[in-house]
Amino acid sequence: MRTRFFLPNRIRWNTFHTIALRSTEPAISNVYFMVRMNLTEEQEKALALWLNSFWGILTVFAFMEITEEAYTRLNIAQWKILPVLDIKGLDEGTVKCLANAFDKYANADFGRLTEQFERGTRLEMDIDVIKCLSTSPISADKEGTLRSELKELYARFGIALRQVLGRK
Repeated sequence: MRTRFFLPNRIRWNTFHTIALRSTEPAISNVYFMVRMNLTEEQEKALALWLNSFWGILTVFAFMEITEEAYTRLNIAQWKILPVLDIKGLDEGTVKCLANAFDKYANADFGRLTEQFERGTRLEMDIDVIKCLSTSPISADKEGTLRSELKELYARFGIALRQVLGRK
């Protein structure tokens, strides 16, 4: 079986750079779950972007099983019941916006998951996800507030992540 969409079985938070992977060509893997979905290319990109956004990472973090030290895992049954963004329920414009954001950040260097919440690229991507999913335009004032609130969430998530990793 070859696929373009991959989800990890085990996540080592201090070495992984991303949660979901999407390949431009069908491939195989013995490290990741190879996922076949009945989604368009744009829908796959939108889902990969969301899973790698703060909200996707937080969802994975909430459902993961800690196995040892920095390793956590999600088996395929856990992935199947994970509450993710309903990509098929989104209108075409929203999917296109998310797919374009995926393309924008596809080759960006976010660093390891443990470092991403201190980098500007993570903040910009998450703001773009919010803009795509927002039902109304976001003013400059609101965007400034969002940035501040996201930085606070990132700080709190960083504390939780360090606790899982056994660091202070």
